[in-house]
Amino acid sequence: MKLVWHIAAKDLRRLAWPLAGWLALLAGTTIWLSVVSIPMNREVDRARRMVQLPHEWIHGVDSFMILIGALVLLMAVVLAAFLVLQDPPVGTATFWATRPISGARLLAAKLLAAALAFVVAPTVLLMPVWLASGFSSAEVAQAALQHFGGMAVFVALAIGAASLTENLGTFLLAAIAGLIVFVLFWFGDLWHTLGTPEDLTATRSHLVTFVPIAILVPLLARQYLGARRAAWWIPGLGVGVMLLIRLAWPLDLTATWPSWRETYGLDRLPAAQSAEEIALRPVLPARLALSDENVTAFTVRIEGLTAPGALFAPQHIELKYPPAHAWEQKSVWMTRGPRWAEEAALRIAGLRPDSGAIGWEMVVQKQIATLVETEQMQPAKLDFALDSLRGRVLWEMPLREDATGRAGSSFARLAGLGWIQAGRAVLLQERETQPLAAKDEGDRPSVDCYLVLHRGRKFAAGAPILGDVAVGFGGIALVARTVEFAPPVGADELSAWEQGATLLKVRFERERTFRGTAKAPPFTISGGNQP
Repeated sequence: MKLVWHIAAKDLRRLAWPLAGWLALLAGTTIWLSVVSIPMNREVDRARRMVQLPHEWIHGVDSFMILIGALVLLMAVVLAAFLVLQDPPVGTATFWATRPISGARLLAAKLLAAALAFVVAPTVLLMPVWLASGFSSAEVAQAALQHFGGMAVFVALAIGAASLTENLGTFLLAAIAGLIVFVLFWFGDLWHTLGTPEDLTATRSHLVTFVPIAILVPLLARQYLGARRAAWWIPGLGVGVMLLIRLAWPLDLTATWPSWRETYGLDRLPAAQSAEEIALRPVLPARLALSDENVTAFTVRIEGLTAPGALFAPQHIELKYPPAHAWEQKSVWMTRGPRWAEEAALRIAGLRPDSGAIGWEMVVQKQIATLVETEQMQPAKLDFALDSLRGRVLWEMPLREDATGRAGSSFARLAGLGWIQAGRAVLLQERETQPLAAKDEGDRPSVDCYLVLHRGRKFAAGAPILGDVAVGFGGIALVARTVEFAPPVGADELSAWEQGATLLKVRFERERTFRGTAKAPPFTISGGNQP
């Protein structure tokens, strides 16, 4: 172990200045994002600029963060390659000439140096920033895993690629070639145009992602523990496996992917809620009239009731058709009924009694093309998912500019007030833990709701989110968000009314998901070209 540490320390000393520069770039960018404020133009065209300027600014910040993130990742990959190439396992400079080192010890030393440089050091460096931002221990672990977990994968792949080469030039050529090959195999839309079934595209893309990681262990074992020659046949075998997956993998595994929350069938609903009380009522049009191009758009709606004491909300809906009729989905728009969140938030804030069922709806609009001939009744079914949620009040702040609210890592500043048509617009600058990556908006682990209150006037109303733009780096997310509400008084009384008003944020955190199927009534298709 002493010899392993000696080699690792030697590598870190040789790369001390480049590593210091890399860590300074990482820490400096994260610190800047944790303290920066959205600029406001308070002089010119305030109402319009209040809504538009911060979004333009944060889009620029987002582009800058993408550039910095790419630079940080590229530097990490090159530095990881240097760690290996100081003692390359192939070529004429293999191992130390004066004191031969076993391949196992050399590999252990390289992995130890990489772990210290690219995981331990940046985590320790950013820990004060996260703690100063109010992160809990769980949020610190989430930020470290999210930010450095992916980087560790790229660093490990760089170590694998460098173990096949003798110098940095050969490594860069191999890395660029490997990246191009991987992107070609991973890009699902390309293979979909070549005939890959749509329901298998996502599964095959995910399986292709794991192939380079899977071959990494045998590659490093062969390079450091076997013959001292470059085993290019192992990456070649990986390319063959990716090609086989893209052309022949038969199973759709999307339903079995791991999730951040538990998933159950409807038979596992808690006692306070039953499938009958959810009262699914799928609504389909009685007739679909196709255009000459065999394209149409239609809307599917499911409605339901949530029993008191058990908050549920729809998360996903998918309409299934008989495959023989060759439906092809072109695009999807999905919306949730906003009333459930507003009503539930008012109850959680203690502004309304928690009694009576809460109604909700979910609307999916699809544009499709079909080869169905004429006048056919189409049976269909709905696959859907419902989430159980737990709500809590995060913060409450006065409804005035520069007011702030904070709860743990969730910090908000009211950056501006203005008008959007007849509604009062509120611009918020929020900073919190960078959320976990989600497949889509419906898969995010939490849902936020805003309320405007005036307790003296006994006024409470929801403030729907009109739009938001977010940028994240180093585990910290900065969000520019606009919410809107309809004031109950005229413009001449508004200033006095807002002095007693507050803005409140309620967060609904998803805990469990319940999946099920509902039958949809048949509908008729008419028109369109004959196949």
